[in-house]
Amino acid sequence: MESKSKQRRSQTQFTGVERALRRAWAKGAGLIDKEFERPMFAVVNTYQDFSPENFHLWQVGEAVRTGTPRF
Repeated sequence: MESKSKQRRSQTQFTGVERALRRAWAKGAGLIDKEFERPMFAVVNTYQDFSPENFHLWQVGEAVRTGTPRF
């Protein structure tokens, strides 16, 4: 039987005393307490400005970020 109190993975990453360091890091990056209640996800790519073969990834990352809803 499936639990009714199923938590999002992003929520379990920051909940509890043992996750205080993660919360502190995220708050240092600018998150506020209310944002921990909402779903979290990351957009990551391998863009770097010193390697020409990955330069196009900057544009890809910006397009994805622009198309990502802000809750």
